[in-house]
Amino acid sequence: MSKISYTVEQKGRVYLFRMKGTINAQTLPEYRKIIDELMTKLDVPHKDNIVFIMDYGGIEDVDSSALANIIDRLKNDVRCDHRVMFINVPEKFKELVALFKIGDTIEIYNTQEDAERAL
Repeated sequence: MSKISYTVEQKGRVYLFRMKGTINAQTLPEYRKIIDELMTKLDVPHKDNIVFIMDYGGIEDVDSSALANIIDRLKNDVRCDHRVMFINVPEKFKELVALFKIGDTIEIYNTQEDAERAL
């Protein structure tokens, strides 16, 4: 099992999460735990208009279970008026988004600068 590591940078209401490792059925519990702990630490449920930029440049692999989890969490973030953007995603992530026809649900940008311009 690949260990998932991350760093977090904050600029105002924008949080940049740089992730490394593999997100699949085996590592999904670890991924969920990391995200849940970060959301608690940042007190996300009590804040509005937060932007999360998820940098997957260090993600070696991602599977459909990870994508399903991301979609589920996005539904909650949208209800809380938060925005989630993905940058530097692996080609497999893009393929899964296209396969499941959810490109209108998930914001994917090539670079951090592209995502910040979209704000």
